[in-house]
Amino acid sequence: LAVNKTLIPDNKDLLEEKCKKILSYKYDLGLNKKPELKLEDLSKDLKTPRALALKEELFEESITLIKNEGLLPLNPQKKQNLAVVNFGWKSGNTFEKYASKYTEATYFNLPKNLSLSQNDSIYQILESFEVILFNIGKTTIFPQRSFGITSSMIELIEQTNAHHKCIINLLGSPL
Repeated sequence: LAVNKTLIPDNKDLLEEKCKKILSYKYDLGLNKKPELKLEDLSKDLKTPRALALKEELFEESITLIKNEGLLPLNPQKKQNLAVVNFGWKSGNTFEKYASKYTEATYFNLPKNLSLSQNDSIYQILESFEVILFNIGKTTIFPQRSFGITSSMIELIEQTNAHHKCIINLLGSPL
């Protein structure tokens, strides 16, 4: 087809030579053999520390925006008093690294299960911020575990959302 459209020269010998060269490289690399897939230990292989770390990194690196009510994108030229509340994530995570390139923020790394007094204390601290971004991580696909979202997290988010501009960033497994 490429020869017919004159995209490459009409030289059958040259074309054959180039194809043989490509095929010889593929042969040298072993690409002529169909790889054998071993399925018997697949479940175990997918649960190794390395595989789980890769899965976690993939989830952490992906973001999907579901609804934006005018808060996003955050404007780096407009100084906003921004708090980022991380539930279930360590300090210095990928989100923090990328977000810090665009805007200044104060970061709070909280456990998923807060006591009532901890919830009240963090709410009082958040009172001084204009915009609060909640990062909810380490979720699950299991409804019997409330998808990994605790009642104390929901309570803090609802309480804060009643009086502030809030962004909820759900960083979880799609599976």
